Amino acid sequence: MILRSQTGHDFSLYKRNTICRRIERRMALHQFRQVGDYLRYLQQNKAEVEALFKELLIGVTSFFRDIEAFTALQTKVIPHLCEGREAERPIRIWDAGCSTGEEAYSIAMLVSEEMERLGHFYKVQIFATDIDEEALEFARAGLYPESIAVDVPPQRLRRFFDKEGSSYRVKKQTREMVIFAKQDLIKDPPFSKLDLVVCRNLLIYLSGVLQKKVLPLFHYTLNPDGYLMLGPSETIGEQANLFSMLDKSGSSFVERALQRSPSNFRRSP
Repeated sequence: MILRSQTGHDFSLYKRNTICRRIERRMALHQFRQVGDYLRYLQQNKAEVEALFKELLIGVTSFFRDIEAFTALQTKVIPHLCEGREAERPIRIWDAGCSTGEEAYSIAMLVSEEMERLGHFYKVQIFATDIDEEALEFARAGLYPESIAVDVPPQRLRRFFDKEGSSYRVKKQTREMVIFAKQDLIKDPPFSKLDLVVCRNLLIYLSGVLQKKVLPLFHYTLNPDGYLMLGPSETIGEQANLFSMLDKSGSSFVERALQRSPSNFRRSP
């Protein structure tokens, strides 16, 4: 309730074990042994509420994280999005839970490479969303440390980045493909008419109740021939009537099934 009151975000239906581990980490940092003592500390210290909020948002990300997943994206999905497409129809992608932007920019690079291969160029709209405003600001700047060279091949570093001192900045043309926006997946309106939804390693933090809400929402946002990309340890569970499996490798791709969408979701532009 304290978190919800101060940050506006409700974590009550996130997985309990995950929440408890993050709270215990903050308690250990301040040497609290009793939850009640930490609760009183939160009530008296707004800065600690923000710190706990950040703790709950901790995510691990990198460029082209999980190479098997991105290979499947590059070979099985993106060609389908580009080939035979009407010139006036933009490619629309939603990266939900984008953190500091590496994943969204990785997708933008793959789409750019495929359009170059085909010799056909379309308007690309990648909506990258998160509830962490600081992470979004970092992502918008597109400035990353030299260490990204471990994950980004030399040819892509040359093609998509400018060297700035000891850092690499994503080139303007690629940054302009990505629209970063603050959005709460649970309570804010979704996007619509999407070709691809990428939501990797976020569902694992949500309870079954929330997963049952989120997956139909993704189904609703997608075009009939659209795709959903999940993380390697995530599945569509009981929502098999909404999606059909496309890829069963270490990455999880599920293709949207042809079924009428629920009508109880508000749209975002």
